[in-house]
Amino acid sequence: MAEQSYFMGLDGFVWFTGVVEDRNDPELLGRVRVRCVGFHTDNITELPTSELPWAHVMHPVTDPSMQGMGSTPSFLVEGGWVVGFFRDTQEKQQPLIIGSLPGIPDEAAEGIATVGDAVKFIEEKKG
Repeated sequence: MAEQSYFMGLDGFVWFTGVVEDRNDPELLGRVRVRCVGFHTDNITELPTSELPWAHVMHPVTDPSMQGMGSTPSFLVEGGWVVGFFRDTQEKQQPLIIGSLPGIPDEAAEGIATVGDAVKFIEEKKG
């Protein structure tokens, strides 16, 4: 890990836009894996989705953002565009999503994620 002389905000503020590639967070924290434009190659052979860092998703102050409390984690889905920043400006391994960007899909999705799907996923993981 590179030595930082300051802290977030004084080391610079590195923004990104990117595409969600994975939302199956093994820790059930609502994290997603994002391929960030300009920081990650678009070649999934060179950088597979499984090697992208997990990005936390910011929630409003009215949500405790803790597993089992408050609202269901974000409903970001694969293929959705997001905007965020890196908490670690040098290594760029701690992305934080602050919002999603609007878009219109080129083709219909094969399946639509619902609240029921999220609950089922969480129940299966708790096992």
